[in-house]
Amino acid sequence: MRIPVLLLAGALTATCMSGCKLFLFSAFPDVSSGTGKPTARWSFVGTEGFSTTNVAYTALAVDKATGTLFITFEDGAAGAAATVMSFLGGAWTVVGSRGFSAGSEGMNCIAIDSTGTPYVAFNSPKANVMKYAGGAWQQVGASDFSANSISSLAFALAGNDLPYVAYVDTTGQVIVESFNGTAWTQVGSAVGSNTSWVSLAIDSTNNPWVGFSDGNQGGNATVMSYSGTSWNPVGSAGAASSGAASSISLALDSGNHPFLACSDASLPGGLATVKFFQAGSWVNVGGAGFSRGAPRSTSMVIAPSGVPYVAYVDTSGGVGPATLMAFMGGSWVSVGSPGFSPGSVQTTSLALDPSGTPYVAFMDVAAGGKPSVMVYR
Repeated sequence: MRIPVLLLAGALTATCMSGCKLFLFSAFPDVSSGTGKPTARWSFVGTEGFSTTNVAYTALAVDKATGTLFITFEDGAAGAAATVMSFLGGAWTVVGSRGFSAGSEGMNCIAIDSTGTPYVAFNSPKANVMKYAGGAWQQVGASDFSANSISSLAFALAGNDLPYVAYVDTTGQVIVESFNGTAWTQVGSAVGSNTSWVSLAIDSTNNPWVGFSDGNQGGNATVMSYSGTSWNPVGSAGAASSGAASSISLALDSGNHPFLACSDASLPGGLATVKFFQAGSWVNVGGAGFSRGAPRSTSMVIAPSGVPYVAYVDTSGGVGPATLMAFMGGSWVSVGSPGFSPGSVQTTSLALDPSGTPYVAFMDVAAGGKPSVMVYR
C-alpha cells in the first residue's frame, strides 16, 4: 500500500524504498526577487486604474483555453451594480453593458466555463448568478434564489460546467446549491452553525468541497466534502487551522488534495498559514505564520505543477499593499517584491493563465479606488 506523504507541493514524484510516494517540488524560475531571471517583475496589465471611477469587490478569472482575463467588480459609476471587463487587444473593455445587475450588489465572484462564457455570482442581498451569452447578460435560474440574505459567498464551475454557489445565510449555516439547468437546488443539508468566511472548490469528480470558519469549533476552520449523498468532514472539525480562522481560501490540487489558507488567530497578529490534509490529519505547508502581517482577502490557487500560490492584502506596517507568496524549496517565498502594488489595495484576487503566469487584481487606492491588474513575468 502506498501512502501519500507531502514533503513539498509539486508535480514531480518519487517512490521511496518502503513504497511511500514523495511529492517533490519542480523548480519554478522567477519566483523571488534576487532569484531566477533578473528581468522578471510585476507590471500592470493595461493601464493602472482602468475603470471610470471607484469600485469594490474585485474578482479575477482567466479563460483556460485562450488566456483571456476577465474582472468583475461593484461599479461606482453604475450605482454599485456589477460590471465585467475583459482584456483584449491590449485594452480593458466592458463585456456587455456596464452595471448589468438589477441594483447594487457585492461579494462578486467570477468563473469562465469551457466555452469561454463568463459567469458572475453576487449578493443583492440574496444570492444571484448571471452569465454573458447571446450578446447580453442573463440570469442563471431565478434571481435572488437563496431563501435568505447572505453574508458570505463563493462560486465555482465544475469540470462539466455545472455552476455551484456556497454561502452563509441568516441562519448562520453554510448552504451549497447547484444549477440543474432549470433551477437552483440545495446540495445535501446545510452544515455548520455560526459560520463565516466560506470558500468553495470542486474536485475532479465534480463534487463540491467547502471550507469555513466554524463557530462550533471556536472559529477554527472546518473543511467538508460532498460524497454525492452527504457532507462529510475532512479530518476533524476545526482542524484545518490552529486557531480562529478568517480570510479563508480553499483549493484542491490535481489529485484532489485539499489546501486551506487563512489568517490564523493562534499566531501573533493572525499571520497567514496554509494547511494540507494528508494521512488523516491537517499539517502545515512550510512554516506557520509566513506573512509579514495579518492577511486580508486571501486568494489561493494551486498551479498545475502543484505549487500553491497565495495572494493577500499585506497589513504589515499599516499600508496594506498586495503580496503574492509561493511555496518553493521547502519554504514560502515572495513572488517578486513583498507589497508589490504601488500602495494600499483591497480585495485581492489571484488567477493563473494556462502557462502558470500569476495575475493579481485589486481595488487600487493609489489609483483613486479604481481596479488594477498586475502580472509577474
